Amino acid sequence: MYDKDKYYQRNDLGDNDFWDLSKNTGISRPSPSYQIHKRPTPQGTVIESDTGASQAVISYKIPDKKVGFSSPDTVFEYTPENVFINKIKVTTTDKEKNIFNPSALFLRERAALLDRRGSPCDYVSFYCHSPRYSAMARAQLNYYLWWRENIRSGKLIKTDISYIKLYVQEIVTSREGEDISSGLSDLIKVARTCFDNPIGKVYMARVISDFCMLHMLECPTEDIMDILPHFAFEHIADEFFFGLTDKNRHVYAPIAINHISVYNYKKSKFYEEDKKALFDKHIHGAIHMCFTNDASYKAITSNASGIFSTKLSDRKLFDGRMEFCAPSARILVSYFPISCISGAVTDAIRYSENKLRALLGIRTSLAVGELPQEITSVIDDYFVAVSHEFDGFKSSIKQKAEKKAAEEYDHLYDIPKAQLSLSNAKKIEARSWATTKKLTEAFAEIAEADPVEDGVLDVPQNAEIPPVGDGVLDVPQNAETNPIGDGVLGAPPTWGNHRDFLLICINGTEQEQRSYARSHGMSLDELADSINEIAVNVIGDIILESDGEIYRVIDDYLNLI
Repeated sequence: MYDKDKYYQRNDLGDNDFWDLSKNTGISRPSPSYQIHKRPTPQGTVIESDTGASQAVISYKIPDKKVGFSSPDTVFEYTPENVFINKIKVTTTDKEKNIFNPSALFLRERAALLDRRGSPCDYVSFYCHSPRYSAMARAQLNYYLWWRENIRSGKLIKTDISYIKLYVQEIVTSREGEDISSGLSDLIKVARTCFDNPIGKVYMARVISDFCMLHMLECPTEDIMDILPHFAFEHIADEFFFGLTDKNRHVYAPIAINHISVYNYKKSKFYEEDKKALFDKHIHGAIHMCFTNDASYKAITSNASGIFSTKLSDRKLFDGRMEFCAPSARILVSYFPISCISGAVTDAIRYSENKLRALLGIRTSLAVGELPQEITSVIDDYFVAVSHEFDGFKSSIKQKAEKKAAEEYDHLYDIPKAQLSLSNAKKIEARSWATTKKLTEAFAEIAEADPVEDGVLDVPQNAEIPPVGDGVLDVPQNAETNPIGDGVLGAPPTWGNHRDFLLICINGTEQEQRSYARSHGMSLDELADSINEIAVNVIGDIILESDGEIYRVIDDYLNLI
């Protein structure tokens, strides 16, 4: 038997003392002491503030800058040759001023595999959120090396986004002494594999732009002309890809027309099948002259200025595109938005289309803002130089229309295709004689009913023929007449009610005519039509004619009023 009270019940200990080992074991030890940290007196500059005559003066202290605090330091900054970008600055808080902080394992693997050649092998899929060499199986590594071999030689084969990300990280972490221009060329080749991948397009747009700005390279506009449409509006800084410089302005016309202008001439109703070639050739030619001519080029680029239109982009370098070897630097870009020249470019395109329409014989024109004279002069000179091309176009259009009309006319008299046959000829002859017999009998009946001598129709003796004098039809004696003017023309009562309107039509104004029509509850056109209907019944012709705005009495009938 055991004494349960001896081990499980201590009447001399309270509940709070049960876990106190010193009381249960009889071993005493000093209580731990903790250092009390007092709030130090702030050090810094003392500023006194007098809050009023009845209150004491209160002192404020601005703390000094903490020791060890590191503010971003500028690694480098420069101004690129770009109309839109003012300055690019790269900063970092890293003590060693390194742009990247890749792991030692990644660097060793990169150095070992950078120059290894790939061998032909079958495609193997690969997916990894943070792709690196050590995350790939042997078959995936072999295919990566083979895919990279093809990319470097300019051949595109099947790939995955993880292969692309790994190779991009391999390029952007290039060490001193490696060929940067070759790396940029490979990035462009990789970008061409991402046309059908929306994520890949955005990914490569940011990588290429940041890589160029990091290494102070201009945008390779001529090299990426075929993929610029895929980068358009996929990148927050279109000003880099559509940057205008002296070096690329000779190829800038398609960029200005397709990406900067807010007007699309291809949606014009006159952009028809037979005119498409002329529109494309000469509008592109005119805008090309605007950028290659020094005066007009300066007039267009002068809009990219002003302190209030400057914008600033401040973000992390590559902005999350490098998952495994993340950069520790930030990039700041001060730029003008590309929209600052869109107004001048849009008006230049509209002005060019107006010139083109005039040469094509189209009278309508587009509204154009106030363009500088340097731009309009260049466009005018261009279309004067190419005006002879439109003479041939007009003559060809006229010949085509005449040929088409002749073909339609001749088609009415086409001889039906049929084999020669005596039986068919006899049937046609029989039908012809039957038709001749019917016509002969019909004219014979008309001749017996109404005989005509010497081509003059005989009139019954008792018929009354109203005399015609001076070309005016006389009205029967019993007809109700209401003379107008000097009483030459006898008109029905309805016409007589509007005698004042006829007088207004001779010497009045449009406002007087419309006021008269409103007072009679009719529109101006309705009133004129009703009078013309009466005139047709009386004299066989209308008496009022509109010139587009006002009705006038026809000159031949002024003597009737």
